Amino acid sequence: MSDARIFVIGDSKSGLYLIKTNPVKVVRLTRAAIEQYAQSQKRSYEDIFGLLAARTRQIINLAQANPPPVPEGSDFFETLGMTVTSGTTISDAEFCFVADIENQLYQSTRHKLHPIKDALIKLNTGPSGDEEADFDK
Repeated sequence: MSDARIFVIGDSKSGLYLIKTNPVKVVRLTRAAIEQYAQSQKRSYEDIFGLLAARTRQIINLAQANPPPVPEGSDFFETLGMTVTSGTTISDAEFCFVADIENQLYQSTRHKLHPIKDALIKLNTGPSGDEEADFDK
């Protein structure tokens, strides 16, 4: 078993999130930052967003002790990037939900949801970084 996990979440509306566990580190590349980089490279936002998908997947494979078998060379990663560039959604997660939320509605409803009430409370009120939550009792 590895000592850390990395989650890469790319959302074309808000940007790229890199979340590494043990210790928890979160890095966000905002849409504005990606757009600025795309302009400096004279490329479209979609091209750079796809490139980020390809490069982060490549980094994950390089960091794994037993990476999944992929074709030699960069063809696999470039194809992955082009697929994301075209607007296709790809995920290796068991599930991932993305939504725009109203903070006021979130504040009023988060206390009602068992068994994750404690996690939702800490998500909003806890310190930044690593904080574990218990299942509600």
